[in-house]
Amino acid sequence: MSAGIISLLVFLLPGFVAAWVFYGLTSHPRPERFERIVEVLIFTFVVQALVPVLKWALLWTGEYVAILPWSDETKLVASLAVALVTGSAGTVCANKDIPHRWLRKYGRLTLRRSHPSEWFTAFASIQAQVTLNFKDGRRLQGWPKEWPRSHHAGHFVLQEPAWIYGDGYVELTQTETLIVPASEIESVEFMKE
Repeated sequence: MSAGIISLLVFLLPGFVAAWVFYGLTSHPRPERFERIVEVLIFTFVVQALVPVLKWALLWTGEYVAILPWSDETKLVASLAVALVTGSAGTVCANKDIPHRWLRKYGRLTLRRSHPSEWFTAFASIQAQVTLNFKDGRRLQGWPKEWPRSHHAGHFVLQEPAWIYGDGYVELTQTETLIVPASEIESVEFMKE
């Protein structure tokens, strides 16, 4: 490979790292190829904009405490560290609905949430027992420990499961956790306290 391609890859590497952290730690589906490239470029821009700020802070700190001199290797390590922090900050913001919550509350600019779907928002924001209504009419209640990313694929992981028959329950006292395929479920009810 030519030196130009290698330097371009080194320049873009922090953006790839930040995107990798973000999609590895959130339930957001990976976008199409073009959108992924755009997101990597945005992450790269943010990281490359923050590295000079970090350089300034480290040089200022170096006046009082002896640290390594700033070099190309130091810049690469600093950009990767900033990429990890940027990807992690994006993950926290997306998982905790921080930017959209502020925009809904203070700016009234949006009604949307940071979560990938309404399905995920419901499970992330409502802390209650659920009743899974199977396509064949059966009903199962329990505490959702994990849930699928979408309503048609994946599995529910329920703790303290109990089958519902008419007005009664049959608790599965010997079962700690039950895994149910989402493809078997017609609807989900969130129970009131």
